Amino acid sequence: MRYHSIFGDSYKNNLDGHRIGNLMSTIKSIMWDDNWHTLPELSDTTNAMTTSVSASIRHLRKVKFGGHNIIKRRIRSSGLWEYKLIQNHI
Repeated sequence: MRYHSIFGDSYKNNLDGHRIGNLMSTIKSIMWDDNWHTLPELSDTTNAMTTSVSASIRHLRKVKFGGHNIIKRRIRSSGLWEYKLIQNHI
């Protein structure tokens, strides 16, 4: 029987746990400021791939990781999106 993690089938705790946990914590700390942030900005700040940053933002929506509301808005016609974390206080 294969174990399916909330992080996906390829997740290995001994290889990925520390890195993913630290990245999510860092992303949450940055986004706690009630400002808008783009994936490239968060990627540059954390020195992480934009795909990893995007995944961390998705995880922050999950109840297990706070169930925060992440809202997004498009920056004009550039195709770039900004994200803002609305803190869940329950």
